[in-house]
Amino acid sequence: MQAELSLIALTDAEKKIPQFILGLLSLLVLDAVWLSVTTRVGLYEAAFNKREVRAWYGLIAWASLAFGISILNYKSNWYRATLWGSCVGLIGYGTFNGTEAAIRSDWRKAKVIAADMCWGTFACSVASVSTNRIMQAVCAC
Repeated sequence: MQAELSLIALTDAEKKIPQFILGLLSLLVLDAVWLSVTTRVGLYEAAFNKREVRAWYGLIAWASLAFGISILNYKSNWYRATLWGSCVGLIGYGTFNGTEAAIRSDWRKAKVIAADMCWGTFACSVASVSTNRIMQAVCAC
């Protein structure tokens, strides 16, 4: 058997923690950029003007998405990381947007729902691929 060369030797279970953290950090950075740009152009204007934003509650959603990304990123290549990240984003953001539209009349705009779901699919895909690439570079996962 040929020994693998890696910077860090981690068991499969130990790899999930850094994958989760990398996924969470990626999503936080991507969503911070997205929310700052879209609020300036007025996409989410009604939602943010009526309520006080509490980012701590967003961590529930971001952590859930990062958990999905870390679980599905197990020994995958960039193609699978893209596919699984997109699936996590579509399901996660679809659930959020469907729930928001069901309970909030100001969220029932097709352009808001479509833009947010496309963004979520893209953002989770990017977070998944970046997590995958970093983990492979650091510990040959």
